Amino acid sequence: MAEFLELEYYKRWFRKVLDRLNESKWTQLVMLISILQAITIIILELRVYSRNNDIEQSLNTVGSITDELVLNATCVFQPAYVRLNNIRDENIIQWVEVKKWYIDFEEDCPGRLSLHTQFLKYDAPLISALLLFSIIMGFICFKLYQQFGWNIYKKIGADLSMQALNVYVVTISKLSGLKNLRYMPIQFYMFHLVITICVAINQLLAYRSVRKEWKVGMYFVFFIWSACILDFTILLYYSIGDATGSWYFFIIFIIFGIIMAATTLVWSIFVFSNFDTGLKDIIYKSHKKTEDGLLDESQYKRFSIEDD
Repeated sequence: MAEFLELEYYKRWFRKVLDRLNESKWTQLVMLISILQAITIIILELRVYSRNNDIEQSLNTVGSITDELVLNATCVFQPAYVRLNNIRDENIIQWVEVKKWYIDFEEDCPGRLSLHTQFLKYDAPLISALLLFSIIMGFICFKLYQQFGWNIYKKIGADLSMQALNVYVVTISKLSGLKNLRYMPIQFYMFHLVITICVAINQLLAYRSVRKEWKVGMYFVFFIWSACILDFTILLYYSIGDATGSWYFFIIFIIFGIIMAATTLVWSIFVFSNFDTGLKDIIYKSHKKTEDGLLDESQYKRFSIEDD
């Protein structure tokens, strides 16, 4: 306990912090970004504080909006100190904006006061800054994770060739274990892959076939949707085959997919039955335009109003 009262203890702590900060460019950058983040966020928080303080003068029953913002701005210093003490900590500032509160207040008390929050001027810059710093700090923390992982690996005898070999072996072992997840033959995996690609193409094919009333294209649409229903059915069979290892959300998702695919197939048949009955004219009617880009007035009926 007496060690904390000695000056030498703080000297050792300070030297250790400097050594860690000078270890790499990422350790230096993370501290620099932390300080820049603290300054930027506090300035933006103070702008929001000033705005809310002006509003709160006429809202005695609102509560302590300004006090909460002061506390929030003050706490920005905490992650910087924590990172100085342990550079591996990630700085994520949680801030809940008050825009929804203002909207609800205006809806509950219409006409009693006018709240000019100026969201784009005050709140939007703060949210953007928080998002930007979160992305930057996330990237830097990933780099620090790699750096610290390598430092630990060096302590147990670093070997780049063995590290690459271990990564390769672990990756192959994990990938090889995927084939045992659903107990399905490899032929079905290939069939499922082909159907998945065809369903994506089928959307464009169906759209063009309906627009052009292309019957051959619609036959392909029927076939692909039928194959999709078969694919979902096989997936459902293998998913419920092993009750102990079943993923119930996935089963519900497959059942929903079967229902939607069957509904789409039936609706496609209904649309196909209306080919050559004026459906094409109805589709193109709203898109007819004259040469100058205006709607063709000849397709609309005119009527006159006569005074009695």
